[in-house]
Amino acid sequence: METRNYPLYSEGFEHDACGIGAVVSIDGLASHSIVNDALSIVERLEHRAGKDATGEVGDGVGVLLQISHEFFSRLGLPLGKPGDYGVGMFFFPQDSLKRRQAQKLFEVICSKEGVKFLLWRQVPVNGEILGRRARETMPAIWQCFVERPEETARGLDFDRKLYVIRRVFEQSNDETYVCSFSSRTLVYKGMFLVHQLRQFYPDLQQEAIAVFGQDPRIYQTTVKEIHTNEAGQISSIQIVHLEPKPENGRMSMVEVPGSEEELPCDLLLIAAGFVGCESYVAESFQLPRDSRGSLLATDYRTPREKVFAAGDCRRGQSLVVWGIAEGRACAREVDAFLMGYSNML
Repeated sequence: METRNYPLYSEGFEHDACGIGAVVSIDGLASHSIVNDALSIVERLEHRAGKDATGEVGDGVGVLLQISHEFFSRLGLPLGKPGDYGVGMFFFPQDSLKRRQAQKLFEVICSKEGVKFLLWRQVPVNGEILGRRARETMPAIWQCFVERPEETARGLDFDRKLYVIRRVFEQSNDETYVCSFSSRTLVYKGMFLVHQLRQFYPDLQQEAIAVFGQDPRIYQTTVKEIHTNEAGQISSIQIVHLEPKPENGRMSMVEVPGSEEELPCDLLLIAAGFVGCESYVAESFQLPRDSRGSLLATDYRTPREKVFAAGDCRRGQSLVVWGIAEGRACAREVDAFLMGYSNML
């Protein structure tokens, strides 16, 4: 049997390798969609990730992100301007005494290096998704924030000073792992399966989850009553939970007895079905309609303040692809109305 030699290839160089991917915004605009795309890359690299014998614990998954000043500002942290502070990601011992000792040591080192320590933030996590072994050995995950000295320039100069602090701390404490410490980037990582990274850190999910501590969305419900205040503005809604049950040969969503719940509300979006706008919707909100019966709306905003219309309500009966496009565009208008701007695409 003839054996062929390939000058640029040798089996001796074959070995396992980690996978890596990169996502950037070529126009320089920060967006959560970049984070989402990065996490999607991670989730598609399962063939590069190792697992233990149980298949429940991975050998390491993570992402390196640009620090989101907007995100931390929404959490109410007193940080100053972008580039004027550094963020560290720490894996501390679960033992609270050892953790506090390590944190105090880090604060002392910062002071000796001429950097003002600002605060610690315990990173919200969802440990329930982890395998047993990973959950039992999971560290206490915290972020630290420090202030840039006035005499130190933003960017590389500040990062060099942060690197010195990190190395001094690492050589003084062997029970804490520093994932990252920078004024520009931040690392989220852990011993995960590839799909667990997104679920474990609410910070990496939509910003609302990080702010509220959990996913604020509620599924399988419908609105039974709309309550208003003395000025006639929406103040709350009463919802009821639904469950699928067979009815007349088909599955229908029926109310769950005793599941009524009142929620505060100051903005309500109505999904009106797939055949145009139902008459009772327009009548209930006193909204004008055109000759076809669709709601009048300019840039998805109806003449009534805080009431938006999209999809079949605004266009009349149309294709699903139009519904998707209308939903995205209307969400952008709602975002701009609430925030004064929108970075949604």
